[in-house]
Amino acid sequence: MTTPTAPYATGQPLRAGLGAGQKQAVKIKKNKDNVKFKVRCSKYLYTLVITDKEKAEKLKQSLPPGLAVKELK
Repeated sequence: MTTPTAPYATGQPLRAGLGAGQKQAVKIKKNKDNVKFKVRCSKYLYTLVITDKEKAEKLKQSLPPGLAVKELK
């Protein structure tokens, strides 16, 4: 019997924290106070919360071009 996997919150940048995993899709959710990057890998859902909007925009520009990116409101 397998146990369900829960989302995993990471405090590291996406490149360093998720370098080994196979990234499939990214959902970007912009809130009033922060921006959340939800990265779906084959096994886990990683969430990175950034409070600086300039850093979030810079990270968004540095995502790989073949990655499916969806912006949530």
